[in-house]
Amino acid sequence: MNPEAQRLAPLVAAARARLAELDAAYTIEKSKADAVQAALFKKLAEHYRKRDALRLVVSYRKKFLDALLRGGEEEAEQTGGEFRQAKAQTEREYDETAATMENKRELSEAEAGEMSALWRKLVRLHHPDRFAHEPGKLETYEKLTSAIHHARLRGRGATSPRCARSPTTRTDSFSGKAGTASTSATASRSRS
Repeated sequence: MNPEAQRLAPLVAAARARLAELDAAYTIEKSKADAVQAALFKKLAEHYRKRDALRLVVSYRKKFLDALLRGGEEEAEQTGGEFRQAKAQTEREYDETAATMENKRELSEAEAGEMSALWRKLVRLHHPDRFAHEPGKLETYEKLTSAIHHARLRGRGATSPRCARSPTTRTDSFSGKAGTASTSATASRSRS
């Protein structure tokens, strides 16, 4: 082994450990912020819903009057359809957000401890420096961390014990294949 690489190996290991600590702390603090955000949403959602409904009515009444003056009743009636679609979309967005917020909560001390341990294990097992000379494993690492990142953004299962298995022996939890098979996880967007 290269003497320079031997000298840098402990520094890299320390940096990996610190990265794991920071990721775990971020996840724990984000869960706290999400819990506060969910509580605020529960208290204020109805007020915001009413406010947005009034804004929508005012906006589309203005459009209706402008269309009526500009192009007649047919053009004005089209804005009525647009209003109904916009109102339905707004209601769907509030319902989706409410469903997302329903699942947000602060991590318990046990979950926070487990999260920290899992992040440390994930960083050790799946750090890209370990697989710099193995493109297949590096691709698996990148897909795994991307899936974890998107799960964390969605506020669900940022890490789970099945992610913390070695990439050479774990069953791919996304495709169901063993080993280093490519993951096919597609991150879905949701409000946080």
